Amino acid sequence: MPEDAASCPPLLYHPEELEGATIDLAVGSSMVIAVEHDPGGWWAHVGDQQMLESVRGEWRDGVAFNPGLVALAPGRTKVTLHDRAGRLTCFTVVVR
Repeated sequence: MPEDAASCPPLLYHPEELEGATIDLAVGSSMVIAVEHDPGGWWAHVGDQQMLESVRGEWRDGVAFNPGLVALAPGRTKVTLHDRAGRLTCFTVVVR
């Protein structure tokens, strides 16, 4: 991955791809969780918030913004993705 990971486009995943997965990110990079419906109804609980920032999905000015994660510091943490219907998707993120 390039030295300036923040200049790279985010990785894109669908929720069903994430269950039980381990996702590798570089510090400064991000991932977007492509949800089909109700982006504002999705959020992630991150085990280590110093390592990974959760960005909740939302509607803003008529535009849908999917939920995502931003890699802040090296480490390994568990993430639980939630939706309004109560579904949970659990996965691990490793930041290098």
